[in-house]
Amino acid sequence: MNRFAAFVFLTLSPAAFACGWSEPCRFIVADGSTILHLPAPSFVGLATDILRDQGCVHGLAFVKRPDKATMLQHSVDTDLQDLARAISNEPESLKAAETYRALRQRLQRELLNRDAIAEEQRYKRYDERTEPEALNTAPFEALPELVPAEFRLYFQGAVAYHAERYEEAVAAFEAVLALPEAERQHRSTWAAFMLGKTWERLDPQLAIPFYEQTRQFAEAGFEDALGLAAESRGWEGRAALKAGLNFHAFEAYLDVAETTCDTAIVMHSMELALGRVFDNEEELARLAADPLYRKFGTAFALSSSHTETAQAWLSAVEGLPLDSQVEGADHLACIAYRSGDFDAATRWLARAQADSPWTLWVQAKLALRDGRMEEAKTMLHQALAAFGNWGTTYIPGCDSTTSANMVNGDLALLYLRDENATEAFARFESASFGLEAAYVAQHYMTTDELARYIDAHEPSPQALPVDVAGWLQSTLPDILARRLAREGRWNEAAPRYTGQSLYTYDAEPLDKAAEAISEKLSEANNASLPAEQRAEAYMAAADTLEQYGRNLLGDSAAPDYAVKDGWLVPALPFVNTYPKSRTWSCQPYKRPAKRYRYFAAAWMWEASRMLPDNDARTASALYHGGKWLAPDDPKAADKFYKALVRRNPNFLIAQEADELRWFPSEFTDEAVYTSVRHDTLRKRDVAAVLLVVAPLLALLAGTYHWQQCRLRDRQHSI
Repeated sequence: MNRFAAFVFLTLSPAAFACGWSEPCRFIVADGSTILHLPAPSFVGLATDILRDQGCVHGLAFVKRPDKATMLQHSVDTDLQDLARAISNEPESLKAAETYRALRQRLQRELLNRDAIAEEQRYKRYDERTEPEALNTAPFEALPELVPAEFRLYFQGAVAYHAERYEEAVAAFEAVLALPEAERQHRSTWAAFMLGKTWERLDPQLAIPFYEQTRQFAEAGFEDALGLAAESRGWEGRAALKAGLNFHAFEAYLDVAETTCDTAIVMHSMELALGRVFDNEEELARLAADPLYRKFGTAFALSSSHTETAQAWLSAVEGLPLDSQVEGADHLACIAYRSGDFDAATRWLARAQADSPWTLWVQAKLALRDGRMEEAKTMLHQALAAFGNWGTTYIPGCDSTTSANMVNGDLALLYLRDENATEAFARFESASFGLEAAYVAQHYMTTDELARYIDAHEPSPQALPVDVAGWLQSTLPDILARRLAREGRWNEAAPRYTGQSLYTYDAEPLDKAAEAISEKLSEANNASLPAEQRAEAYMAAADTLEQYGRNLLGDSAAPDYAVKDGWLVPALPFVNTYPKSRTWSCQPYKRPAKRYRYFAAAWMWEASRMLPDNDARTASALYHGGKWLAPDDPKAADKFYKALVRRNPNFLIAQEADELRWFPSEFTDEAVYTSVRHDTLRKRDVAAVLLVVAPLLALLAGTYHWQQCRLRDRQHSI
């Protein structure tokens, strides 16, 4: 256990491949505790699984409504189609229908215009927003008498509703329902539904009976072309939630979830209702007592990150007269484990199905806490096989993924512990954890291991999923190329680059830039060439690296150093057990994303050493090399500044640097006077000689004076 607790992981970004991020993600975090935690499953995923297993379908037919952009148009079209069937073919009746059509379409335009204005207001500052003007109802009041009463009255109610004159709307909709049944076959469900929506504005509890009435009308045979009967159950849940009838709301949303094919929104509404049920002790007990409802309560408690929620649910369930083996005990064990009650987790495991994947997962976590690593690994393998592709888990800040993938991530960490970086990488990759896989590829696998893995796993659409194959084709070769480049193996790195830019778009393909650097470095390292030619090759390589360096050398997943107290310090994963030779390291730069500038600056320094003093190329190499480092590492840049001033006194750039005591903003190769002979002593050389010779002369003078004094004393004594 102590050995495992010593593992230290580097922080990764959840958002995108980038260098410099340090936010925690799924598995690799600063304190190494991720593997001991159980992730919070998604309530939507768990609830969907419950409904799938139940196989229950509510009796209401579900009609999928249009999206928000076309809903109003669909309503208008249906209204006009119903009117065409209800009205006679007499000329006067047809003329009245045309008038109704014009007014209906005018109301549609008014509402769309108001929506556009409201959307525009959203993007203004709060103090600049204005309230929309009230809907002018005057143009819609003159409806022909030949239009059937149910259409006229309903239209009047709709106009009043959109004008926010809710009492008038209620009166108009009630007038529709007061008509004889034969005269309201088309608008009974519409009027009842709108009464529910209107009363929801006034008194939500009074809205519930009208939503129920909507379904009753549909069952009785009244027309329901918009599918309002099915939709009314969800609106009923919303009204109940507003009225504080939380359990009623939960039951309504459950009914909708059993019939709708668009469950995500309904599930989130159900989750909201359950959150309020959990705040009521009496409703919570009622939820726990029902076998079906208890499954949803367990799902909610398991998906919650609040310890109080978990403890409240465990208390409610433990008070029930349950059998020795309890359905859902594996999830209850997860809840107990996540809340930190490991004794309760063990008790629930004893009552759970032994081969349940959740049972095996919790047992593996408990084994990890006890330091039983091999036993935990075995259980994780069993849990992985039991999960298959079933279940979803949501990690805050990251994407949704299957529970099987999460178990694979745990296994990957254990394989890292066993120094099997290749297997750890393969498991992260197969689980679609690209950031973690990239991190292992960059910091655990040796460069040669990574090269062998890539060469042995050529992406094949027939053998690999499209997303995994695409990742192998793009990101992974670039990771290897950047590692080879950082090791100075530019000739091997160049053909590995895919040409994709990591940070910014570069016009020149990266493989071509790497080839150019490789050629120049080969020329620079050729001792048979003249020194000045080699220096110019170093400078050309440095210039290319400065231009393309972030893409040629930068990491594709997190910095190489963890953030501590605002400073980047070396982070050595598995410091006590993992070979240091496995981790790629460099100096702890303050901004890892610009480490390529240290390579470029080093080449500029080598170039300056091969060039003579008072040479424009020498000044350029020292200026640019130091200028690249100055913003992030002034200490490293200081030697470039001093060498620039000392070695190039005959150039304006050196004199400006001497006056500024730092690098000027722009480089100039202007010479200020004729260069001196290189074998002539410089002022600084003379000063250095004087500093050494002056003390010797003073010592000789003192010795001579002392001897003269002794000689005079002897002569006086004689």
